[in-house]
Amino acid sequence: MKKLDETVVNKYLDNELDNDEISSLRDFLNEDESILEEFRVYESVHHALKSLSHETAPDISDAVMARIGKKSVVSDAKILNLVVLFFSTGIILGFGYLLFLYGIDTGITIPEINPSLVEGVLSTVSIYTSEIFNNNVITFIGMALGFIALSLVYVLYEHHKQIKNLVQHNDLR
Repeated sequence: MKKLDETVVNKYLDNELDNDEISSLRDFLNEDESILEEFRVYESVHHALKSLSHETAPDISDAVMARIGKKSVVSDAKILNLVVLFFSTGIILGFGYLLFLYGIDTGITIPEINPSLVEGVLSTVSIYTSEIFNNNVITFIGMALGFIALSLVYVLYEHHKQIKNLVQHNDLR
């Protein structure tokens, strides 16, 4: 029993066969009534599918490109935040190094701990504390803390803007 070739039928229905192939298909269909019925089923399905309405997907390329552009802006803000963090860390480490330098020149060796030694250490610490916190160092500490505070305020402001934009963008959906 001969079988109907679906690819040939589909090519026929899509007008992709030449005249010789169409002629041989018609001859084949006329040989057997069951094959002709099967061909008519294919034909009716093909016409039914063609008559369906086609919905086109919305063009989202502009929205995707806009989001890609926003991602790069966010990346630039993150880089700026990292630079601010790096410099803030450098200032803090520099301040710590200055404090360390003041402590190196003490020349104190600590033998066994006894009450008079603890009293001496406390008096030495109070002397160095008063040296460390003279007017020049307090000015430097104030400047460093002010810079760090301003840097943190800037970082918090940028993050607030990003979160606000994300919330507004999600509300638009």
